[in-house]
Amino acid sequence: MPAAKRRPRVNLPYLIRDRAYMRDDPTDNVVRIVLATPLQTFSAVDDGGFLDGPANDVVAVLDFDLESGKASEKRKFVPQGIGKSVSCYDIGYSDLGPDSEPESFETTEFMQVSTFATVLKVLEFFESSDNLGRKVRWAFGADKLKIIPRAGEGRNAFYDRANHNIQFYFHRASQGHTIYTALSHDIVVHETTHAVLDGVAPDLYDAILPQSLALHEAMADITAITQTLLNEMVLFSYDALTGGTDKDEYSALSNIAEEFGADIRRSEGKNYLRRMKNFFCMRQNRMPDPSAAVVVPADEPHQLSQVLSGVLYAVMERRMSETHRPAADIFATLETTFVPAARRVARIIVRALDYLPPGEASFIDYGRAFVLAARTTYKRPQKEVRWLKQEFVERGIVEDGDELEPTCNMEKISVNGALAEKIVANDRAARKFVQMHRDHFGLPEEVEFELLPRTIAQKAIGRRKQRELFVKLHWRDVEQHDVAPGLGREWAVRKGVTIAVDLDSMHINVLHTVTNATLVQQRGMMLKKLHGGGRLSLTAEEKESQATQGQVVVKDADGVMELRGAMRLLHIIAD
Repeated sequence: MPAAKRRPRVNLPYLIRDRAYMRDDPTDNVVRIVLATPLQTFSAVDDGGFLDGPANDVVAVLDFDLESGKASEKRKFVPQGIGKSVSCYDIGYSDLGPDSEPESFETTEFMQVSTFATVLKVLEFFESSDNLGRKVRWAFGADKLKIIPRAGEGRNAFYDRANHNIQFYFHRASQGHTIYTALSHDIVVHETTHAVLDGVAPDLYDAILPQSLALHEAMADITAITQTLLNEMVLFSYDALTGGTDKDEYSALSNIAEEFGADIRRSEGKNYLRRMKNFFCMRQNRMPDPSAAVVVPADEPHQLSQVLSGVLYAVMERRMSETHRPAADIFATLETTFVPAARRVARIIVRALDYLPPGEASFIDYGRAFVLAARTTYKRPQKEVRWLKQEFVERGIVEDGDELEPTCNMEKISVNGALAEKIVANDRAARKFVQMHRDHFGLPEEVEFELLPRTIAQKAIGRRKQRELFVKLHWRDVEQHDVAPGLGREWAVRKGVTIAVDLDSMHINVLHTVTNATLVQQRGMMLKKLHGGGRLSLTAEEKESQATQGQVVVKDADGVMELRGAMRLLHIIAD
């Protein structure tokens, strides 16, 4: 049999970590990650859509000259620039390597291509059959996400749905060098994940519930860690595995954005922005060590996010600890140690996003989606499910792990391939399908629902592919909140349901958005906090694209207040 023809590729250089490790003193006995090389290549499939920019069909870099403010020169795409089937971008030189000075990566050319490469790498991760098994649609409706590697001076980076872009900033560090967030692999992955998740679960963008915003932030952080653990060229030093001066062998693996974090948290003595291995919780009485527990405010999304990311990292860590590693190796390769564990847990974490019900999803909603994703992905997911439930209970998210049990394997409903395709393509057919089985799906009679775009995912389940139809719909509910004089008492809250149909077995799983008195109270707390901090902008005519970062638009829809763009509160760091 002739060998399969190699698909054309585009080779794109990028930094696998930010540049903190290049400036580290290797004699300081700090637990660190050791890289075989800081510069790596992402090989993207060339589907014919690559253009000068760099750009392709879904992502485009838009950069500006720092002095004139005018658009920078586009990087030229070079077809077959490396070989008959391998293209590249012209970055003007090729002498970057493991021994290059940190400042040598600060050129306009490299930053543009490196950021572009990292964004595409993250997108491929989510869309692969290992994870979502489908293409991601941008929430803003346009074809391309714009990437701005040097948006201006400042200590931040953020995704902006209204303007279809991700903006990366730079600032002068206290030690004199310049820190570019576009050169931090963790930060680029983090912000790209926000854009991806906005396409998968768009209702979170306008949510009042702090946990909904925290869910966004937690997914972005855990994806950044996962991208490192899945990189097979990275080696972790013996100190990083055994602890060095840190007695916890896994703590070094859970740090993100070391260069950026070491600068802004220098006064705290921290050398990272956030650490996924943590003791953050919502109640401390059931934590293994209550004295070490850190109870976070229920209305602070950034701190809340570390509760959920701490849960997910704990599950990943326990899976890693059970993965075989040759004890005699001073350097343990990720291929034999962490990649299998990270890949297994990452599948569950990402696939849970497709099961997540629309609306203002809470941590419980995500926990149920995780449990369902674990059971539909693996024959024996008992450990991951048990670990997740244990973490949810210990951190005070639920009283009992059984609260995370989803509604599974409902009465079978016949949905053949032709009908599934019709449901995806035709709103009328989708609405008819939902109305016909409304009682099965638990929809209240009085609810007037809106259909969201349907998808069919083709996911890898062992050696076979599973085809799964996802039908999502949401509706507007109203809650009473006394926020301030001049603001109405009625506030719109999105609720919804995910209907997942296994097109092979015809089993149907349904997940509804959870509602309880605690979540209603937390929404009220968040609204009062936003108003007290001057964050609410009540202007009926104001377009979201004109609102400043950190401002949340409130619209009066016939006497019902509607929040717009709450996710603009999520910078890479909290205010």
